[in-house]
Amino acid sequence: MKVNYFYIADEVHGRPISAIPTRAEIEELVDDGLKDEFHPAKMSQKYPYSFIDITLENPKDEIEQNQEALRLTQLLDIPQEIIEEIITDQRPRADIYPDFFLILFKCLTVTQETSTITFLEHQVGVIIRENVIFSVHKVIPTMPIMHVFRRFNKYPTKIAKGGISFFVSSYLDIMIDQIYDVLEVWTKQINSYEKKIIENPSKSILLDILEMRHRLLDLIKILQADREIVNIIRSGTSTIFSLEDIPPELDDHIKHVLDESDIIRNLITDLSNMYYNSQSTRLNETMKRFTFITSLFLLPSLVAGIFGMNYIDKSGTSWGFLAVIGGMILSVLALFLFFKYRKMI
Repeated sequence: MKVNYFYIADEVHGRPISAIPTRAEIEELVDDGLKDEFHPAKMSQKYPYSFIDITLENPKDEIEQNQEALRLTQLLDIPQEIIEEIITDQRPRADIYPDFFLILFKCLTVTQETSTITFLEHQVGVIIRENVIFSVHKVIPTMPIMHVFRRFNKYPTKIAKGGISFFVSSYLDIMIDQIYDVLEVWTKQINSYEKKIIENPSKSILLDILEMRHRLLDLIKILQADREIVNIIRSGTSTIFSLEDIPPELDDHIKHVLDESDIIRNLITDLSNMYYNSQSTRLNETMKRFTFITSLFLLPSLVAGIFGMNYIDKSGTSWGFLAVIGGMILSVLALFLFFKYRKMI
């Protein structure tokens, strides 16, 4: 279990004084801090706002087999079923509980090792207790929490004014931004497959395209569910969030990602059509060659069929036979020149 925290200690001329702990302080945090000094009840009284990020390094989804998750329920007095929902695959949603507000949010990241590209789906649970925010999730390698904290510090006046609304919306926006990298990888793959289809279309390319399409549909479902969360936050139905303190780019970014996904879906459809058209073109070329070869021997086959019906040359010479053979050869040459002139071969 890795714990990082960010809190606002005070304000000077409207600029918040924030604190990011040292590595030694973080190492002591799990054993003592989460239960004592950094317990939500203590943090809510000590600081105006605080953000605590908890990374569970145990990848198991079954909470009975995940000792880290079980320990977290004891350290933070969070019901076990809430932690279980966070570590298992759930549809993104926002729920109000008597003691806290829960947001389940999803993002997608991509890793590439040599020629292998792996898409990873991540679920993050955001627990809001008064003025304390907890982020609980498994390992997300492409989103270091210090990057998130630095982004918080870029807007001191917004932190001082926006509080919970700014913290949560900025954090969700950072997760949405992770998806841009995924879409960029998909775009590069599409360009690569276009070249492969033109050069040498194969069944393996078609299977890769179909797999890409299925993954994109999963991403669109995730984005649509995430957008529902954004709409709930921006709707003003919850007193926790203030609409004027939520950055407008949160909604703009998720709309833009959805639009980009639709464009990529159309490109993948065009890619599939290109593959099928390429196969049809190859089939047409093959059939055209068969038609050409068949046409060359059509007239000779007819003459050979006639001569094969007990034909007797009554002239007593072999000129008739030679004339027929010559005519057959000339017919083949004539058809060949005709196809050549019409550019059919």
